[in-house]
Amino acid sequence: MKNSTLISKIRNKQDLLKEKKKKEFLQSHTPMTSAELQKIKEKQKEDKIKSQAEKRAKKKAKKIELANFMKEWNRQREDLELEDLKEMPTPTPLESRIPNDCFGDFVMVMEFLHNFGDSVQIKDYFPGGLTFDLLERAIVEKEIAGPLCDIIQMLLDTIFKLQEEEDDEIKDTVMDKGQDIYVDRRDITALEGVKCATNAASWSQLFQGTPLDKLTIDASTLTEVLRLHLLASGGRSGDNSAKWRYQQRGGYTSFDDPGLMLRLHQPHILRALSQSTVSDLSVGDKLAILHCLMNQILTFANLRDEIEERCEKVKQGRIELKTLHAADIKREKELIIKLKAREITPEQMNQEKAVLEKHIQSRKRKSDELNELNLFTQIMPIGLDRAYRRFWLFSSLPGIFVEYDNQLTGTCLPKPTPLNKSSNLEDAAAYARRLFEEGSNKENLDGDKIKKIAMTPNKKLLAEKNGDCEDTIRNKPSDGLKPLTCWADPVNCPVHGAMKMCWSFFHEESDVDKLIESLNDRGLREHNLRKFLIDQKNKIIQNLSKCPVSKLNSSMASKSEEIRKTGRGNSKYENANLNFPLGTPNNEILASILRDLILETEQKINDGCLGSLKVESREEWKKAIEATFYDKQCDQLIWGPRKRQLEDSSTNIPDDDSKSEESGSRPGTPSSELTYKDPLRFRGNDVEQSIIIRDFASAILQVEQSVDQKYLKRPLGLDEKERNNLKESIKKEDSLKVKERWETSLMSSTSFAQLFLHFTTLDNSIEWGKSILKAYCRICRRRGDPEKMLLCDKCNKGHHMYCLKPPLKKVPDGDWFCMRCKPREKAVPVKKSKPLFTTDAEADEINESREDKKITEKDLPVGKCSSCSEKGSLIKCDSCKKGQHLLCIYPPIRKIPSRKWFCHKCRQPNPTLPD
Repeated sequence: MKNSTLISKIRNKQDLLKEKKKKEFLQSHTPMTSAELQKIKEKQKEDKIKSQAEKRAKKKAKKIELANFMKEWNRQREDLELEDLKEMPTPTPLESRIPNDCFGDFVMVMEFLHNFGDSVQIKDYFPGGLTFDLLERAIVEKEIAGPLCDIIQMLLDTIFKLQEEEDDEIKDTVMDKGQDIYVDRRDITALEGVKCATNAASWSQLFQGTPLDKLTIDASTLTEVLRLHLLASGGRSGDNSAKWRYQQRGGYTSFDDPGLMLRLHQPHILRALSQSTVSDLSVGDKLAILHCLMNQILTFANLRDEIEERCEKVKQGRIELKTLHAADIKREKELIIKLKAREITPEQMNQEKAVLEKHIQSRKRKSDELNELNLFTQIMPIGLDRAYRRFWLFSSLPGIFVEYDNQLTGTCLPKPTPLNKSSNLEDAAAYARRLFEEGSNKENLDGDKIKKIAMTPNKKLLAEKNGDCEDTIRNKPSDGLKPLTCWADPVNCPVHGAMKMCWSFFHEESDVDKLIESLNDRGLREHNLRKFLIDQKNKIIQNLSKCPVSKLNSSMASKSEEIRKTGRGNSKYENANLNFPLGTPNNEILASILRDLILETEQKINDGCLGSLKVESREEWKKAIEATFYDKQCDQLIWGPRKRQLEDSSTNIPDDDSKSEESGSRPGTPSSELTYKDPLRFRGNDVEQSIIIRDFASAILQVEQSVDQKYLKRPLGLDEKERNNLKESIKKEDSLKVKERWETSLMSSTSFAQLFLHFTTLDNSIEWGKSILKAYCRICRRRGDPEKMLLCDKCNKGHHMYCLKPPLKKVPDGDWFCMRCKPREKAVPVKKSKPLFTTDAEADEINESREDKKITEKDLPVGKCSSCSEKGSLIKCDSCKKGQHLLCIYPPIRKIPSRKWFCHKCRQPNPTLPD
């Protein structure tokens, strides 16, 4: 370009010299008239005007060409094909206790609990909120009673609550008889899974006597309740329920249940839960379970309505923002028109500007609120860069997070990215102009080659700035960092090659500026990312100040933070291992706890007179369990309806029981099998039973069989009202049926969680209120002296033997009833005196004889009053022969009776005297 300009200048000077010489020659040799001179001047003027017009035309054409070039240059295209890519800042690698490839699933749990905390009632379980440390501890640590237990229990309680609300709503809704829901029956595996889930849904009611959502959930039973819930997920429901869910849940069917998908795609998780605890699972399996429960919650109509409301708010907010923006633009235009027409004073102008500024600030605040609400509504990456890396902003975790996913990158380009190091040193527009000037010449300015110039820059320039492309690929940069461009080498390419690090993050304010500066505005992906970062820069920088750098990268933690981290800092989970040392296997912890519970429960049953062990030596039985082995101390153990011995592995349910189960099943569901099977075994996945589990199950069975039937309530027995209302034959049949199923299920247990669940059902079925240890004396209102406590065989109320009147010295034989429950004795009929026919003389003689026999207080016998227990003169009842003071008689009498006297209790057919 410089050479052509120089040549044109030289030619112009040469033309001027020729014209000057010609003029001088004409003036010296031929005299010209004034007319000729005038013509020459006019011609020179025309030539000058023509020359200037040509120059302007050339300049205009060059501007048009440059504009077309810049337009083509600024057109968005594939990021990796741009030659002016700048080097991007390197993010900090994520090195936490969570594996890098699981970090995305981990953050998903945090985001769900952060955005839907009110729906899952997170404050009831975590008053201080679920922090990064707590969730990390829940996923990584293998604690029997750690935060993972509370998280899963919280999610299960939410699911059970939503199911109950949904069932109530379905009952109140009358569904129209419409077309049946279409089900694709080609997927045999899914159909089998739905059938198994339908059978598993009734398992808890059949073998525990309690619905699944009413089972006791604690650290020991959580694993089994979770397993039963996952096995029952996706079960078939009634027609009304299916249609209601299809309409209200957006086309939901049983095949869409996340629990069913988990069983089909990750069956090893269910098998692991049938042998160990949920805390023993790997990090990935724990996250898979949490995701399954979260996705189940999101399928309910209540959560869907909440999400739709948020989306509607976002939509309305965007409309309001557009309206405000249009109003501000209109106000600004009107202000400019008034200013030009001088219809407004400077003071009014300043006031209008202030109002306009307030509107702009208000619009900005609403825009920030809208963006924040949008983060709560849907979690989407804020953009992608040239290497297909996704950039994330999370509401629960401050920082800019970068995710690299090999599945998005595809294959390498045919040619490597034409990298130009000079593009890092100058502005993109200046670089484009220089490229245009060096690539254009006056011989080749046709429009067909403009596009070619923009798409393929000058080869000489690229060679000067970047050298040979192959050399650039083979030779790494001197600073040791790979430029984030395509190398056309599938093995070493930093974009399309294998990359181990999946997650990284930016945490400094300077990183945002560097990132914005390095992103290319002409790239298809980086353009949107750059625009978002510029618009939300202030908020992002404010967010970065709260980034937990030391938690995301352990190498950047200070010593004080490490000390604080080792202290764990949460008093609620200080005893997460239940007083056992760290590192103790969970099964060992559960075995020790279950052993103590069995011994303690047996002791309470025996001391409370609720029953006794059917063994030869109770002490030997207890010593064997304390010594971590089992001795049944009897010839054989019998359980279940068929009375199989201890060596049997399963028990058949009688035909009459199976019929009753079939009648109580859901509409249209298959009846349960005659042979007992764990829900997992419906697919043939039998789990072997270990010896220690078998021994503990046998011990629990003996404890259950030691309790008298009258001290068992629901679910393994009958309530008192049911015993009174039902016939004797029905009572026995109904109470034994559930208990026999429970025994059968107990002896088929394969994990400690299953044993704890059966033990909890037994504990809930025992009438502990009737235990002599729980009884208090009805007379003195005090507990204590259980060996001196008598329990009424009807009301089960306690009475100290020394508090009774008269006191008892020994326990009476047979049944004993308190005064209130004592069967009413037939009262001796009082013979009423009848008036006899006598003469006046005879009557006078009788009255005189009675007056002669008038009884005084001195004539009364002395003894102990049956009311106040104090000695004194007593008036005795002619029926029960009990004596009372004159002042203690109820109701009181004024004088000593002269005839036969009966106490108030003997006169009333149903006495109701106060205690």
